[in-house]
Amino acid sequence: MKKNTDKTIIALIIFVSAVLIIGISVFLFQKDCPECYTGWQILGMQGINFWWSAIFFTGLAAGFTYFVVKTVLDAGGVGVSLKWVIPIVVFISIAFGKACTDKANNGVTSEKFKPTGPVDDGRESAEDQLKKAK
Repeated sequence: MKKNTDKTIIALIIFVSAVLIIGISVFLFQKDCPECYTGWQILGMQGINFWWSAIFFTGLAAGFTYFVVKTVLDAGGVGVSLKWVIPIVVFISIAFGKACTDKANNGVTSEKFKPTGPVDDGRESAEDQLKKAK
């Protein structure tokens, strides 16, 4: 029974790793449209507020994980040490979660966004259009 479980876990790790590698490479190197940004460009647009919160919450997750793992080990353990895995996953989740949102918004919601195309000065607010319609 143990050998089948080990093979299943190894297959699961390989599958999850492949999905992560494909997902991260698509995010970092591909554009959603010709004038859109890549993930690398979006990460470069992030400001100090983004990186500070990502590092702060990673540290918070590391501290929380340390106490959870210590409690679990004192109680008999689960056989797997997660004290380094969880903070890394939290950091990646924060960084790529925010960056994916910014990439989907074509960088507009990033801190250092600078428009590269022409600005439409002829746009009117809905309120102004309603006033004209009356």
